[in-house]
Amino acid sequence: MQPGLYKMSFSEYAAIDAVNCTTLVAYRKSAAHALVEKEDTPAMSLGRAIHAATLEPHIFERDWAVMPEGMTRRGKKWDEFQADNAGKEIISASDMESIMGISASLNSGRYETARRWLEECGDNQEMVLVWVHPQFGCLCKARLDLFSKVNGVILDLKSCSNAEPKAWIRTTFNYGGQPHWQGAWYLEGAQAVIGPEMKHFRLILLETKPPYGISVLPL
Repeated sequence: MQPGLYKMSFSEYAAIDAVNCTTLVAYRKSAAHALVEKEDTPAMSLGRAIHAATLEPHIFERDWAVMPEGMTRRGKKWDEFQADNAGKEIISASDMESIMGISASLNSGRYETARRWLEECGDNQEMVLVWVHPQFGCLCKARLDLFSKVNGVILDLKSCSNAEPKAWIRTTFNYGGQPHWQGAWYLEGAQAVIGPEMKHFRLILLETKPPYGISVLPL
């Protein structure tokens, strides 16, 4: 893979043999832990669906299916539903309610800072950076949710239960997250591939439960 800026699916991005920030954070515990394939969780599935519905609605409509209210993941009806939606990622009705609530909040007029940043990034969504590390010479990668070259900013969407910045930071560190690593990593890649004007990294925190609060958090 040559260094550059690419548009590709997440599965194509995952197949690139390069270092990413998630792996580096896992190495804080041990190399063995970093090499274990992570199990998918309902929260991760919801996060992917929120990203797709917010940033690429046409992809969401094509690749996701919503379970009917009251359906369980077993039995004849479930088997038929899976067969009818082969190849799609399936989310629950309650997950779809969260997605609709987030969308309504973004367009409510109460969170104009977040909405404005999303609009200013235009079509620069889900873009992949590939670069060579200047010190170690290894191939590196990152997948940007959004970026604006004009404003020199990278945006990253985070679904959460509490979008109050201090609470989110405390919870993230308690679970082993390193958001400042992500900001540094993404900016290093963006400056190498897009240009030196890429100097800002902001998180958009999206609550998945009522009242679907939203915060913009600069790092």
